[in-house]
Amino acid sequence: MIDADIGRLPVIEDGELVGIITSKDIARSMIAFRKVVPDKYKSARIRNLLVEDLMTQNVKTVKATDNISKTASKMIETGYGGFPVLDDEGTLTGIITKSDILDLIIEMEGG
Repeated sequence: MIDADIGRLPVIEDGELVGIITSKDIARSMIAFRKVVPDKYKSARIRNLLVEDLMTQNVKTVKATDNISKTASKMIETGYGGFPVLDDEGTLTGIITKSDILDLIIEMEGG
């Protein structure tokens, strides 16, 4: 995630969106992990952590047909930096982020 400058990834199981994991989820979990797990167990315990242990379930999504204004408003209302985008059948088609919206505004302004 760090190398690719990706802040969030969808978690897919059997073709269905089951969660999302963000760099913030990982950072928060690692801070808590360091506080709770004794040093002598950290190495073994961290190897056994699963994505499902850290991911957010019941993910808020947007539809591919939603307009950008509605999506931006949803980001402001929820405080989320991005959402998985689903088509009419509920299939993941991508992720939209605040950066994507800002890039669009800059492009539209001719910048």
